[in-house]
Amino acid sequence: MTLTGIRFTGPFLLAFSLMWGVFFMELGAGFALGLLLSAGAIYFSIARNLRMDTVGIILLLNIFYWLGHGMATGGIDLKTFLNIRFYTGDGRIFLSLAPLLAFCLIQTRAWDFYAHLKNLHLLAIVSVVLYLIWMVTHTSMLSGQGHPDEFHGFLSSHTGSGTYFGALAVFFIIFTAEKQKALWLILGLMLLGPMFSSGSREALVGCMAALGWYWGIKRKHPKIMVAGALVILLMIPVTSTMSNKTYNRTIGLISWEMVDGMISQAQYGISRDWQVGDWSPESDTDNLESGDVTTLVRIMLWVYASKRFIDSPLFGIGWGRFNDKSPVFVDVPILGTFVGGGEQVFSTANAHNSYFQLLSESGLVGITMYGLLWLVMFLRCLKAEKIFTPFRNERSYFVACQGLIIYILFCALTGHALASPSVMIPVVTILGMGLAHYRNVLRVAPDGAAENTSEKGQTSP
Repeated sequence: MTLTGIRFTGPFLLAFSLMWGVFFMELGAGFALGLLLSAGAIYFSIARNLRMDTVGIILLLNIFYWLGHGMATGGIDLKTFLNIRFYTGDGRIFLSLAPLLAFCLIQTRAWDFYAHLKNLHLLAIVSVVLYLIWMVTHTSMLSGQGHPDEFHGFLSSHTGSGTYFGALAVFFIIFTAEKQKALWLILGLMLLGPMFSSGSREALVGCMAALGWYWGIKRKHPKIMVAGALVILLMIPVTSTMSNKTYNRTIGLISWEMVDGMISQAQYGISRDWQVGDWSPESDTDNLESGDVTTLVRIMLWVYASKRFIDSPLFGIGWGRFNDKSPVFVDVPILGTFVGGGEQVFSTANAHNSYFQLLSESGLVGITMYGLLWLVMFLRCLKAEKIFTPFRNERSYFVACQGLIIYILFCALTGHALASPSVMIPVVTILGMGLAHYRNVLRVAPDGAAENTSEKGQTSP
């Protein structure tokens, strides 16, 4: 495998700028360039009357539903889109999904796909090298601000760093395991280091689920799962040296005292009449039980989201209204309860669970539509895996994409991962480039897709 001979074409530059832009998220320029290229790709594709992928159509239906729902309930208005705070808060989901919409429109060539694969290999190598440097030096340049024991790389938060490197690790481990490339698989396993040292339990849950799915369900290798579990148990004392914070936060959850605190916190949240927009965990710590603060805050947020879903199960209370201040609730017969007034708040405050967030704001209709998007992409990857069965690169890529979908859906259990650019953009970029390559193959050779890739399948990384 070589990292030379890359053609810097439009589709590859789009994927390149998005992956490296998030890698250097703290700097911002590369990330902004990736979003600008995404917007440009969407505009020029529409101008050329290119046909949109089915995935793109479902994505647009979701976007129209969110916008229409938000405007109808006062969560957003036309002036909202001129407010920069919107794009750092509720509007982050649009930034996260813009690249996917672009990949659903653009046309790619085979060498775009293989150049993208080489770039992913380079990204993995650089990530591991930076992590090893941090392990030896603990330089503040790669640590979190005020958290010298956390590896952030050039991302802006421990969750962003953990979920980004977790996505890379899941993709690389499954991709190289499918290709049976032992040395590259070792590199993929080393990517678990920066994920763990970030202090993100969200990424840890996602990685365990995705790798468990791959070896336990996809490839049905229970012996590997058991061996992996034993290795993890044996490594518990070692993991404390990689990230003492992650070690303590994770081990701290495994206690009856913590479980009792979570139950009591849920009971407190249920018995009180309160709104997220008027509640501050920092100033209201007296209302929290003893234990891990972030976990107890999540319990309160999940309880609040559940209450709002029960109030309006079909359509939710209104898109973008979960964290608004002093909301005024209006009962609409048959349809449910909606927010009819209150102060708009654009912030990252959310339910810390994508499913609770979607259910509370968009109801069963909203979560069904968004779930359909991920289901269609997963089924598309399954179909692509079968089409490319004779060719290890493509087949392995689409199996790894399936693992990525499992990864982010489980990350969404403890955070709003489905609207977080730091993990969504790398995930949808990898998925989007794969789906674009799949479309290109079917367009060129609809009756013999695999044969179209035979030459490249022998020379790619």
